[in-house]
Amino acid sequence: ETKGSASRQTRVGASRLDAVLTDNDALLGDSRPLPTATGGSPSILPQSRSNVLLAKAHHFRRCGNLSGAIELYKSVLEIESGHREALDALGGACFSSQRYAEAEAHSRHLIEVSPDPDCMVRMRSAVSQVRQSKYGPALDNLRVVLRDDPEDAGVHFALACVYSELTQTDRG
Repeated sequence: ETKGSASRQTRVGASRLDAVLTDNDALLGDSRPLPTATGGSPSILPQSRSNVLLAKAHHFRRCGNLSGAIELYKSVLEIESGHREALDALGGACFSSQRYAEAEAHSRHLIEVSPDPDCMVRMRSAVSQVRQSKYGPALDNLRVVLRDDPEDAGVHFALACVYSELTQTDRG
């Protein structure tokens, strides 16, 4: 799906409308009404500053404003340096923007603060390292992903690519 495709334009337009209709209070204020479980009147729950920024960053990312989303994710991390969701989203946004050194750094930080990091975080870190010609660290990350998911064809392909770059085609 390309940026100009009709399906993406429809989806992006819908997400902008959804954000205006549903997230506007969360983006603009410190609290928003939420329905109660009993069906009574809505209760007011305070939204932390980091959650407000995170919601706005996610909105920017969905709308294709990666640079705006990156800045907002960084703002969340200034408030809460180990915020896992912000670290993951920031790493993904940097990767999508081809800012591989930053994507690697944020993925590495997420791996450090997470007790059990997602395989996709390690995979994103490994591909970021490959794009920077850091083949040794990339192999380390890919081996961890392979150990966790030995059937993943993407991991095998990435390993073959790294070994090929290292002129170890027999291992690839």
